[in-house]
Amino acid sequence: MKGATLKIELRDKVGKVNSLRREGYIPSVVYGKNIDSIPVKIKVSDFREGVSRFGKNAVFSIDLGSGTPFPVVIKDVQYDVLKNDYKHIDFQQVSLTEKRRAEVPVRIVGREKLESAGNIINLMLDVIEIECLPQDTPEWVEVDVQECEAGDTISAGQIKLPDNVELYTDPEEIIIKINEPKAEAGTAEVVAEPEVITEE
Repeated sequence: MKGATLKIELRDKVGKVNSLRREGYIPSVVYGKNIDSIPVKIKVSDFREGVSRFGKNAVFSIDLGSGTPFPVVIKDVQYDVLKNDYKHIDFQQVSLTEKRRAEVPVRIVGREKLESAGNIINLMLDVIEIECLPQDTPEWVEVDVQECEAGDTISAGQIKLPDNVELYTDPEEIIIKINEPKAEAGTAEVVAEPEVITEE
């Protein structure tokens, strides 16, 4: 993506990562087919701004001091939920002419009609795996359930993808299932007990 850059700095291979975090950095690493694993660091504020502006599936341009920028993607993010803090990030060098696999989240739209009728929309799989050029990776895929009814299911193969994106998840994999409203307490069907006939 044009203009998508991240300011990443080199760091010592041997260092106290906790000290880096206290200074506002995220310990990270850059690796790829054409480069060895390189320990780096990035400021939390810079990372959050980049992801907020371009999305976590964007291709970012970085320069590690050689004067020759190269493209990377965010491969893995380790996040400490309890401390609300980033622990580590993996950046992977990519080629803009070679397809790669990536996971993209599923976003449900058009759910108002179903939910207003009390139906339950179950997201069975919240991400699907796709294959495309790095710069063509969507931030998410939308699934419109507006025309669905209770009992319907939507499989991965039914999700509409951009022309330059191929589905890698099993097309038969169920992504969404629509269930009928749950019976409320006290409204369950009453089964009549059989009449007992006694001899006089």
